Amino acid sequence: FVPHASARRLRMSLGRHAVELVREERTHYARGNSLPKYNEEALKKVCTEMDQLHKTMLDNFSNPFLGLNAEEPYCAANAVTLQAALWRNKRCACAYMKMRQERLVQAWWRHGLDVPPETKDAMSNGEFDFLGEYDKIVTDYIADLGLNLRMGSWPPLLASQKCVISTKAVGEVPAEDGHDWDIDSGEMFFLAPSTADPLIQKGAAVPSR
Repeated sequence: FVPHASARRLRMSLGRHAVELVREERTHYARGNSLPKYNEEALKKVCTEMDQLHKTMLDNFSNPFLGLNAEEPYCAANAVTLQAALWRNKRCACAYMKMRQERLVQAWWRHGLDVPPETKDAMSNGEFDFLGEYDKIVTDYIADLGLNLRMGSWPPLLASQKCVISTKAVGEVPAEDGHDWDIDSGEMFFLAPSTADPLIQKGAAVPSR
């Protein structure tokens, strides 16, 4: 069958905007660079492509001239491919926002709501709302707990993490959560045991606590 015109237009850039969005943010995240400016334009492109993918699926099966039958393998493959591309874009957009939220949480534990000006300039309105809500939740929790959890500049260590300090530069290290950590000498990292233990065994890092 002949692909729908909108599907043909999508093929050349399918998923490209989403991949570029995550790749750029992950590079800054792994290297510990300052928070890059919220890329609203790129997110709009990702969402626009998702909308096009959804409309293409509906158009393909509602167009009587194409004569598509959902039970035919090639028709089902078309729908599955478009749906998978749509979900992939959604996961990339969520990963982008999650990485930024993790950076904002780290900034809050160091500075509270008084984050550095360059961080404020890079934040979206929604991220300001997120940071304000996070501040309220943690502040209320600390008050109810009766214990000052903000004695240090890092959030309390999760049970699933190890805090390590690198003893030498080892370059990029892949982690099971999808992050590529750029390990330089003398830096502190919160890593999963599967990532931290090999570094400790090789003498490239030592436990911090």
